[in-house]
Amino acid sequence: MINNKKERSLEMQILLVITSIFFTLLFLRRIMSIPFLILTIIEIFELVNMFKKCKSKEDILKKSIIFKVIFNKNINMDNKIVLIKAVIIIIVFMIVQVVIASGLNYMNIDYYTMMDNIFPDLNLYRGNNFISALIGIILCDLIMALFIIKKLNKLVDIQFGVAELKKGNFDYKIDTTKDDMFGKLAMDINNLGDNMSLEVEERLKSERMKTDLITNVSHDLKTPLTAIINYIELIKKENTDLVVKDYVEILDKRSQRLKVLIEDLFEASKVSSNDLELNLEKNDINQLLMQSIVEMDEAIENSQLDFIINVPEEEVYILADGRKTFRVFENLIYNILKYSLEGTRVYIDLMIKENKVNICLKNISKYPLNFDAKEITERFTRGDLSRNIEGSGLGLAIAKGLVEAQGGSLEIDILGDLFIATIEFDLINE
Repeated sequence: MINNKKERSLEMQILLVITSIFFTLLFLRRIMSIPFLILTIIEIFELVNMFKKCKSKEDILKKSIIFKVIFNKNINMDNKIVLIKAVIIIIVFMIVQVVIASGLNYMNIDYYTMMDNIFPDLNLYRGNNFISALIGIILCDLIMALFIIKKLNKLVDIQFGVAELKKGNFDYKIDTTKDDMFGKLAMDINNLGDNMSLEVEERLKSERMKTDLITNVSHDLKTPLTAIINYIELIKKENTDLVVKDYVEILDKRSQRLKVLIEDLFEASKVSSNDLELNLEKNDINQLLMQSIVEMDEAIENSQLDFIINVPEEEVYILADGRKTFRVFENLIYNILKYSLEGTRVYIDLMIKENKVNICLKNISKYPLNFDAKEITERFTRGDLSRNIEGSGLGLAIAKGLVEAQGGSLEIDILGDLFIATIEFDLINE
């Protein structure tokens, strides 16, 4: 948490230095310049000492709204507005004091005697009415500035706390020692953070329970399904009539499809719960991509799609799990084969951009892409008009989860009927 005492100390150091320099220049040829010059030197040393305690520019920016406004070009405009308002208040206060001082002079009140009694050692020059009045005004303004800066620092503390909540740091607490308007506001923000933290915990707990349920159900379904598939294989080997064989073929296809769905469901639950066993090692992603294309060569040949593949000739290394990355490519290509418009081209490009490896897959959809690009990578999501096609709706969600688990990213873009999937990994330089 930002230390309010350090904030006030730094702000007052700056104000005193500015004031001391002002008086030194103003009374350069008068005896007053000596004490103010000494004060200026002392305050400059104190300010330098304060800077030494700050480890970085960011540390200074956290402690002082003045430095935020002067040095940080990207600072929130609200801080500038607050500081400008404070300056305007001080200027208005000075004008009011000048008017009051003029009124005192008009009523023949001896202003100089009053100032000499307050500051007997300063030897004020009585012939200069403006300078004498200005000294009193500046002293009063320093008190006013201290009050305003104290409030500004509290606002900065509250703004910093809100920024922490925005980042998701719900454990951050704003200082609520002051029982004023700002203290109550800080307390309300802290309570809001507590409520948000509880809400997040409840959601995570609910998500874990759903994931555990899916994992357990899919695991329990595997055993009886495996037995059914084995019995179907035994029946297929028997000499049965054609009708029975047809029924057995249907059972075989449906059971195999159910097996794929259960495996997808099981893997999706593991991905969402971050319960993946990864074997991250140096892999040639170029080779993994081409291997997955070769594995699906028969399906590609029968798809009536024209695959155009552009990959570099040299090896391209990334840190990844080979089996999981192969599954990602398999899911994406399978998705292309299911949903692409017949007779169109499919582009698969592998490119190196700076220290990143990009794999871009583009295809023309045979169905209207009437969904949000971000939602399609959520679990069980498919386009409305494509629901009659077999599939779990988990392929893209699994692919995205596997890529992100390995430190990469998978983004989906939609341009009309053009479907674009872009994978990005960090490049390992030789």
